Amino acid sequence: MYKYLVLFFYFFSNIFLFAQVNIEISKVRIALNEPFSIQIESVGEPIKYHSNFPEINGFKKLKNTQNAEVTSEGMKKYVIIQTYHPKTKGNFELPAFQIKINDFTKKSDNYTIIVGIKDKKKPDLEDIEEEEIKITEYNVNAEAFLGLNIDKNEIFVGESVYVYLALYISKENSAPMKFIELEKQLETIAKQLKPANAWEENFDITNIEGTNVVINGKEYEQRKIFESVYFPLNKNNFYFPILSIKVWTKNKILSSETEEEKNNFDNPTKRIEKTFTSTPKTIKVKELPPHPLRERVAVGQFSISEDYYEFKAQTGQNSKYYFRISGEGNLMAFSEPNLFAPRGLEFYPPTLQQYIVKGDGKVSGNVTFEYNVLPKQAGKYYFEDHFQWIYFNSKTLKYDTLKPKVNWQVSGVNWQDKALSNTQRDFYSRINKESNNFLDDTFRKNWQNILQIFIFIIFVGVIILIFRYLF
Repeated sequence: MYKYLVLFFYFFSNIFLFAQVNIEISKVRIALNEPFSIQIESVGEPIKYHSNFPEINGFKKLKNTQNAEVTSEGMKKYVIIQTYHPKTKGNFELPAFQIKINDFTKKSDNYTIIVGIKDKKKPDLEDIEEEEIKITEYNVNAEAFLGLNIDKNEIFVGESVYVYLALYISKENSAPMKFIELEKQLETIAKQLKPANAWEENFDITNIEGTNVVINGKEYEQRKIFESVYFPLNKNNFYFPILSIKVWTKNKILSSETEEEKNNFDNPTKRIEKTFTSTPKTIKVKELPPHPLRERVAVGQFSISEDYYEFKAQTGQNSKYYFRISGEGNLMAFSEPNLFAPRGLEFYPPTLQQYIVKGDGKVSGNVTFEYNVLPKQAGKYYFEDHFQWIYFNSKTLKYDTLKPKVNWQVSGVNWQDKALSNTQRDFYSRINKESNNFLDDTFRKNWQNILQIFIFIIFVGVIILIFRYLF
């Protein structure tokens, strides 16, 4: 009975802990130069699939971004944010919609989005347009082709390279296409692509939506099927082999067929299999310039972010200090800041918190080192004298050092002096109460002898039992 109760509670605890999905929207009253967003989130389980976000009249739909963070309960929360930019002022209806997130379907209410005049205190929105693909090695005369794209041809050890694989279908090509068992194909592609000497941050494409791109002046629909960022762990070059993808397509489509019939591939007699291949690519990986910490530093573009610049603390009272690094790069490879602790502050080993965002071809976010600090001496402490974090700036191609600007103003009685005075006071207050007679050591010695004899008897008894058992 007990066993079944344990299984029962385990099963239902997993449901409540891991099946938390939700939809949230940003504020519905915005300025013309403010974005509107719809956010889906899953606590405890990655978002492996989601259906399309809705289209909104009067708004431009941009790329969505992914992020992950650890909640206050210690659970990991996965979030995908779809951003929209308003085209003009006015009131716009967002009808009730539903989004399927993994195995759950979440429904949303209907909203009215009110777009007002521009907010002069905020900058204009910059739409993130689909880039014009400039690589000319593709067969742009083909009805469709598979393209592997990289954002850099040379990188340093530890520097990111953005890689994505997409099927490009010419706007002149009216034949429908459907990927054949895409999940299985992507498993093979992911293994072929990942270099042995790389840390990978996969973007986990959860929904394939076509976007318009221009290649050598010709319009294509781009369907991204794989997206990832790689960070080299050593100076071995990255090599990406020829990749292939299989699709169902049709040679003949009747003019009388509906859109649903055109995209139906269930009938084997009305479909044909087609394979598209990409071209191989190589990325040169270079060693970082000489530096004593070359093997340990992160590579990217980072800055230090602080919640305050002056903090007041009391001696003897535990306080917290947060050293937070924000930016773009491999946030999983961060080393602790160099700490040169002053005599008046006692620092304990930090705990690590990470917030990672994946989108627009980069991995960004922040890493926070949380320190417990015990102030022991009053005074003013400038933390730039005690903390530093060194990294290689991939933009300036130089080593940079981040230092905090915060200072601590500690007041109160010096903790060491207080502890010493308390010890002395306790000692002297007990002098008159304690006996000044020497303790007789005979009693203690007798007990030691008795204990040794007792242990010897037990040892002999164990030997006799073993002897009888064996012989």
